[in-house]
Amino acid sequence: MEFHNDRTSKGASQSSIGSSGGGAERFSSASTSSDNIELQPRLPAKAKVTFDRVPNAYDPTQLRVKKGQTVLVTQKMSNGMYKAELDGQIGSVPHTYLRFTAVSE
Repeated sequence: MEFHNDRTSKGASQSSIGSSGGGAERFSSASTSSDNIELQPRLPAKAKVTFDRVPNAYDPTQLRVKKGQTVLVTQKMSNGMYKAELDGQIGSVPHTYLRFTAVSE
């Protein structure tokens, strides 16, 4: 029985270490995401498309883009998407598909 109690106490100490480590990881990722918010330029701004995207056929407001294209982002929408222009067409693109280019001036 003493052996069984030792295993229980070891298990409890390991789980408390694991949970405190998880909290530290969550904190560090939160600070990283806040850094990304500061890097967004004033709009309108140019952005490179990072992935091909074929939008939902039932939503005509979304823009079809291909990796490597440059779009002009005109507005950040409240749903996490950007309104962008490509070859005269205007539509929405998820923020995860865009990387803003540095201003060359």
